[in-house]
Amino acid sequence: MPAYLMVICRSVKDRRALEDYWANVGPTFAGFGAKPLVVYTPFHLLEGDDPVEGVAMMEFPSMDAATGWYNSDAYQKVKQLRMGAAVLDVIMVDGGVIRPNDRMPQTKV
Repeated sequence: MPAYLMVICRSVKDRRALEDYWANVGPTFAGFGAKPLVVYTPFHLLEGDDPVEGVAMMEFPSMDAATGWYNSDAYQKVKQLRMGAAVLDVIMVDGGVIRPNDRMPQTKV
């Protein structure tokens, strides 16, 4: 089952450092089957918390592939380029649909 990596950029503190990260992150995806779906294209915030500066989303063949990429030495090294450069929400999620009664079990009373 595919897995997805979603990034929501809340604010940019150091644009040059972020551009350095963007210039170097691409090669870290090699060998993990990553497919870019959305990479900071124009968007419209319909609901939710402002600010949102940008959104990116990648598809991986599986959660194992996504986790392997994220934990890889190559990505961990490049990740250091963006640390402190931006405030991000980074979310990894399995693809698929969960039946309504089985959704978010941690919120059940």
